[in-house]
Amino acid sequence: MHAPMASPLSRHACLPRSYRPCLWALLVAAEGIAACATFAAPANVHVLRTPIGDHALQEAGTSLKLSRWEIALAREGLKRGYFVVKSDVQWRELWPTVDADKIPLLPVDIDFAKEMLLVSSPAGADTTTSEVKTVIQNDRELHVYVTESELGTDCPANADAASKNYDLVRVQRIEDKPVDFHVDTELGEPCGKPPEATIACRPDGSSGPLVAKLSVDPATKVACQVSALQASHPIFDLTWTWDSLPSGSAAKIDVAHGSRAVSFVPEAIGIYRLLLEVSDDLARKGSVTVDVKVPPPAAPLALQMVWTKMDPQDDPSTFPRIELHAFGVTPEALRAGMPAPRPPEVPWGRVKDCSIAASLPSCKAKAAGPTTIMTLEPSASKGFAVAVHYLDERVPGQPVVCVRSYHDGKQQADVCDPDKRDADAWWEVGVIDSRTGKTSEMLAQELNAAVRPTAPDGGAVERASRVEAPDAEASPSSP
Repeated sequence: MHAPMASPLSRHACLPRSYRPCLWALLVAAEGIAACATFAAPANVHVLRTPIGDHALQEAGTSLKLSRWEIALAREGLKRGYFVVKSDVQWRELWPTVDADKIPLLPVDIDFAKEMLLVSSPAGADTTTSEVKTVIQNDRELHVYVTESELGTDCPANADAASKNYDLVRVQRIEDKPVDFHVDTELGEPCGKPPEATIACRPDGSSGPLVAKLSVDPATKVACQVSALQASHPIFDLTWTWDSLPSGSAAKIDVAHGSRAVSFVPEAIGIYRLLLEVSDDLARKGSVTVDVKVPPPAAPLALQMVWTKMDPQDDPSTFPRIELHAFGVTPEALRAGMPAPRPPEVPWGRVKDCSIAASLPSCKAKAAGPTTIMTLEPSASKGFAVAVHYLDERVPGQPVVCVRSYHDGKQQADVCDPDKRDADAWWEVGVIDSRTGKTSEMLAQELNAAVRPTAPDGGAVERASRVEAPDAEASPSSP
């Protein structure tokens, strides 16, 4: 049965062991006897450590409520170890090298008749934190679960971190049960420089030098490798991924044995950014990127047909079969204020147009992986009607085909077809203006904006000057 709470006078009467506190209390007052009755023999403490990175299995039982005692005091002078404090005297015994008047005071509301203090004060000089996570009571024992952190590898000692790496927790007082401290240890993040690497590339099979910046034509296989690697610890892993890809690319990275080199085939126009992440045996990670550029064809006017809205794991060979076609036309006149022009009617499939199967002197097409590249001769026609022939059905949810136009190396238009298409259907992409690479719709919008600018009040105003249409009425003509 617990003794009654000690008064402040009796508690102070029992402080230093050299004063024989309990005997003095007997001579002074019966109240002093009650105070000493709350003192107990030291608890039977066992410390069980799990290997670094592992976690102790939690015993079944009742979880005790924790009340953490947050105090700002230096670690200096506190005994190292794991303790159960059930009296003022036991608290003072934890500070054997500190003058009596400098020992930190216990909370004024602590009642050792009802509660006790659990102290986690790790001995390791590299331990930076210690925290009591859970306390479980069962019929036989009291289990205290502590998690500690140690300095990471290659990390310098930190005096500030070492100044408070203990934990003080108040819990319900438990009698006559051994106390097991289960200590888990976590290793902090390692310090020091992570591994460093550089990457260089060249066309696969070429005898030319490896370069940090490479530019190739579409469908040219590229080989990249680690050209330099610096690390203070052994390399554990090299991981290659795409940091970015041009829209419409389905390029896959082929990693060579040992992961020091990769190859891929860039098919879509744009910039391919490879990312290499290098990890050492301390799990420190360094990363580096390299860009491979696929510029538009050197021709003044070019098209590319690509699949978009793909998943990385998609196989383009399973997509519907499609063909890119072009036919020389004279674009319809674009007059101020007129709606988007109606494209000329081309009897696709019955005219001698340009495609991979039938290149012409003014129009040449070639496959670049799952894409098609087509170069057009602007002097051959004022415009080119463009269409895509679906050889197979396309259903909603499948990747979307887009046609992009380039003029003097800059992209001008990007037209896509999300609609359902039957097998043998034709999608009219539009008419590409030979002088600009823009579609007739784009030119009409620009003319309308130029003729009908926005007034300050948000309305449209008419310009007095007339913008002349650049071309006459549309009429099909062969490239």
